[in-house]
Amino acid sequence: MTKILQSKMRGCRSLGMRLSSPPKFLTLRSYKPGQHGPTIMSKKTDYGKQLAAKQAFARYYALREKQVRRAVREASRMRGDRVENFVALLEMRLDAFIYRSNFAPTVYSAKQFVSHKYFTVNGKIVNCGSCILKVGDVVELREKFRHVQIIKDTLQKMERSIPDYINFDPAKFSSSFIKIPVLADIPFADVMSPTLVIEFYK
Repeated sequence: MTKILQSKMRGCRSLGMRLSSPPKFLTLRSYKPGQHGPTIMSKKTDYGKQLAAKQAFARYYALREKQVRRAVREASRMRGDRVENFVALLEMRLDAFIYRSNFAPTVYSAKQFVSHKYFTVNGKIVNCGSCILKVGDVVELREKFRHVQIIKDTLQKMERSIPDYINFDPAKFSSSFIKIPVLADIPFADVMSPTLVIEFYK
């Protein structure tokens, strides 16, 4: 088992939820990981719950602390509900969009594909996973990378359903961003608490 896979599994176990398509053989338990996990009796404070929610979003979208904080700050400046704005901003990231479109098995691999210039946005090569898409943008897999086995396997399996705010065209290896997502539209792997993340940064 690779170190990256072990790290993902530890993260899922510590938070008690499935994040970013962890291995199917992962067994979630009601106690913390580690030798003394079953014997530790702990009750989370409000701060602990907020921290766990923030960590869950950071792991789910493969973000650093400052990236989550920046998204919350930007969501607060936008019109409308801050919680809806926050999750929409994360889903509008290019790497998250590629993951949702089933071009990549995980957000981490989506980041790698983008950095290696596998995709174009409206015909232009983009190598920044944090690029924020707009309604109407078209993301396409470049022809020279359509033979990459991991991408072919992911597209063939289609293990995740594509949400309504994405129009996927398998014939052109492309996806269109057709509307701003709301929280109810986002197919999270487990229960996520964006409200607690907003509260964490107050």
